[in-house]
Amino acid sequence: MIFGLSYKIDIVFCIDITKGMDNALEKLPTFLSLVPEFINQELLKIDRVADQIRMRVIAFSDSQAEAKTLNASQFCTVLPATNSSALNAFVRGLRIMGEGDTPKSALDALSEAMKSDWVQEEGKSGERLRHVIVLLTDGSINTVGEYARELTELEKRWGTSSGQDNHAVMHYIRRRLLLVAPDVQPWSLIGDWMNCVWLPSEAGEGLAEINDFFSEANSIIGLLAR
Repeated sequence: MIFGLSYKIDIVFCIDITKGMDNALEKLPTFLSLVPEFINQELLKIDRVADQIRMRVIAFSDSQAEAKTLNASQFCTVLPATNSSALNAFVRGLRIMGEGDTPKSALDALSEAMKSDWVQEEGKSGERLRHVIVLLTDGSINTVGEYARELTELEKRWGTSSGQDNHAVMHYIRRRLLLVAPDVQPWSLIGDWMNCVWLPSEAGEGLAEINDFFSEANSIIGLLAR
């Protein structure tokens, strides 16, 4: 079969591993294993295909946790499945920690994701590049307060214009953000960013309907990859 455009897709998953997220964390390996299939299902609808998919996971707890608040993997190539087992091992080694009562580490995770080692070269065949961040949390924060500066810096790094912002670290055409988070600040602010799809979750419920979220999230990731 001859396809039209092909893609190299990088995806960074920022996952909340604070108290109450046990069910989501348990189902995460299965969810991640299905991502390449969902992406290519969507691309095939428009006569396109992903030649390469790399994934990275950044787990975040809160700033009151005893250990470090971020635990990040390297990018692993899952299509072709060059080192998908390494990503799977990393995810299965994650453990719940922290109470989840501060957004600081979630914002740190988003910042770390933006600075990832994204594929930049399109290659001789002219593949399109897609840089996707997926953030999953049930954290409920009703005021940004002391985090206003961090949010301003993050928005600059994301870039707010239709053209490339001088402060942005992600290319405005390639960047995508899928936010699964409660309908409160700071998520309601981030949900308005360009190229962002926001799926509101229930605050403090540990993404109880995680099967529905994962199913919908995978479909959206496939669409975002286009």
